Amino acid sequence: MHADVGLYSQEMKTGNELEFDVSVSVPAEIGALPLINYEWLYSVLQSSVAVPVTLLENIVQHIVLAVHGTYPEAAVSVSVRKLHPPMGGNIEAASVCFSTPGARSKEA
Repeated sequence: MHADVGLYSQEMKTGNELEFDVSVSVPAEIGALPLINYEWLYSVLQSSVAVPVTLLENIVQHIVLAVHGTYPEAAVSVSVRKLHPPMGGNIEAASVCFSTPGARSKEA
């Protein structure tokens, strides 16, 4: 996904390529598995970069808070990678990862 993310003014002009890994896990019984709406989840990723931001952490926070707003008991894991950041070297990616524990199931 292309987005205006970065601390440097040039990054805001040219943008950066981002990659996302998002995992949402909700406690459930095998006979009543919940539906995780991945179309909605993709829209959350899009909205997380709809306006320019300076830090990958801001994007991660937006995603986690949105997921917990819809799936309060979910364990959420988010990784955002900025490909080839302008840091004066041949760097493949800079990334920020964050995970939250989900609510424990009633049987645990």
